[in-house]
Amino acid sequence: MADFERRIGKFLFAINDFRRIVAFGAAAAKWRAASAKAGTVLARNDAQP
Repeated sequence: MADFERRIGKFLFAINDFRRIVAFGAAAAKWRAASAKAGTVLARNDAQP
Protein backbone atom coordinates (compact mmCIF):
# COMPACT_ATOMS: atom_id res chain seq x y z
CA MET A 1 0.00 0.00 0.00
CA ALA A 2 2.85 2.38 0.84
CA ASP A 3 4.32 1.89 -2.62
CA PHE A 4 0.96 2.74 -4.18
CA GLU A 5 0.68 5.89 -2.05
CA ARG A 6 4.21 6.89 -2.97
CA ARG A 7 3.36 6.49 -6.65
CA ILE A 8 0.24 8.65 -6.25
CA GLY A 9 2.31 11.26 -4.41
CA LYS A 10 4.83 11.35 -7.25
CA PHE A 11 2.00 11.64 -9.76
CA LEU A 12 0.37 14.54 -7.89
CA PHE A 13 3.77 16.22 -7.56
CA ALA A 14 4.28 15.88 -11.32
CA ILE A 15 0.84 17.41 -11.96
CA ASN A 16 1.70 20.34 -9.68
CA ASP A 17 5.00 20.79 -11.51
CA PHE A 18 3.21 20.68 -14.87
CA ARG A 19 0.67 23.27 -13.67
CA ARG A 20 3.48 25.55 -12.52
CA ILE A 21 5.24 25.22 -15.89
CA VAL A 22 2.01 25.94 -17.79
CA ALA A 23 1.24 28.95 -15.58
CA PHE A 24 4.78 30.25 -16.05
CA GLY A 25 4.52 29.76 -19.82
CA ALA A 26 1.20 31.62 -19.93
CA ALA A 27 2.63 34.48 -17.85
CA ALA A 28 5.71 34.63 -20.09
CA ALA A 29 3.54 34.72 -23.23
CA LYS A 30 1.36 37.46 -21.73
CA TRP A 31 4.45 39.46 -20.76
CA ARG A 32 5.96 38.96 -24.21
CA ALA A 33 2.76 40.18 -25.87
CA ALA A 34 2.62 43.20 -23.56
CA SER A 35 6.27 44.08 -24.16
CA ALA A 36 5.78 43.69 -27.93
CA LYS A 37 2.79 46.03 -27.76
CA ALA A 38 4.82 48.52 -25.71
CA GLY A 39 7.66 48.19 -28.22
CA THR A 40 5.42 49.07 -31.18
CA VAL A 41 3.95 52.02 -29.25
CA LEU A 42 7.45 53.29 -28.43
CA ALA A 43 8.53 52.81 -32.06
CA ARG A 44 5.47 54.75 -33.24
CA ASN A 45 6.24 57.58 -30.81
CA ASP A 46 9.85 57.70 -32.00
CA ALA A 47 8.72 57.86 -35.63
CA GLN A 48 6.70 61.02 -34.99
CA PRO A 49 8.80 64.20 -35.09
